[in-house]
Order: sequence, then structure tokens, then C-alpha cells
Amino acid sequence: MRYTTCMITHILTDLFDVLLFETNNPLVDENFTPVIQRLVLNTPLLEEFKTLKKQGISINIFTSAPPFSSIQLEKLGLLDFNKIFSTITMGHSKRDFRAFRDVAKELEVKPAQIFFLDDQIRHTNAAIEAGYQAATFTSNHQIIEKLKNLQFAANP
Repeated sequence: MRYTTCMITHILTDLFDVLLFETNNPLVDENFTPVIQRLVLNTPLLEEFKTLKKQGISINIFTSAPPFSSIQLEKLGLLDFNKIFSTITMGHSKRDFRAFRDVAKELEVKPAQIFFLDDQIRHTNAAIEAGYQAATFTSNHQIIEKLKNLQFAANP
């Protein structure tokens, strides 16, 4: 599928192995922030998202994990997201393009206005099939460079 010329108004990101890592993950370095037990936050990427949010970009999570309570999110340091979507409550896995179509409908935007980020290529492929712009996370450097090259438009 070809990307349209729509500017990005929303970011949709996976939670685990993009924003939240187990401490034994080889991608974890001194820039990550410990949160609870064996988990660390991807602080550099979260800082990039905070900057984009200040510019009016909607930042959202799409996870395969069960829905989180606000208390759990506060413990993880993840309260500053517009919406959190869980495949468990949606009825489609992230391998299914329909899940992404449903998220776009819920966000009330065209799929091409959403940039999706996940560590699983089969998930990013499904997002692309649904019309999203997407990237598979391999490192912070790779994603931060990708974000710098995207065209963003602040939400009205």
C-alpha cells in the first residue's frame, strides 16, 4: 500500500519492548529509567513523544496486554497518553488490519494520519495494510531519526 500525503496527527505505539523493557533486554542502557521490579522505561523515546505532544500530536498506546488501571500506569510513569487501546478489549489481534482500522475509527482520523510503532514486523505490516505509516522498532536511534523525517501536523 502506498502512503498518502496526509500529515501525521497521531502516534500509536506498542508498550512492551518499545516503551517498557525488562532490565535484561540488550537494548536497555543507562538512559532508561527503572520503574518497578524488573522493568525500565525507554526514557529517550518518551522524551521525543513528550515534545511531539507539546506540538499538538496525539500520543497513544496499542498493546496486547490487558487494560491498565490509572494506578498501574502511574507506577509505570505512563499517565501522559491520550488513549490506551488493548487488543483484549477490541476483539482483534495486532496481526489483523481490522484492529488498526478500528483504532483509527475510534481516534476519528484517517489511517494515513497515524504513525504506528511496534517491535513486531507482522504488527507493523498489518498497520500498513490498514493504511497507516509504520516502523518496526529496532533501536531508539532508528525511531528518533524516523520521527524527524515524518511530516507532522498539530491537531486542530
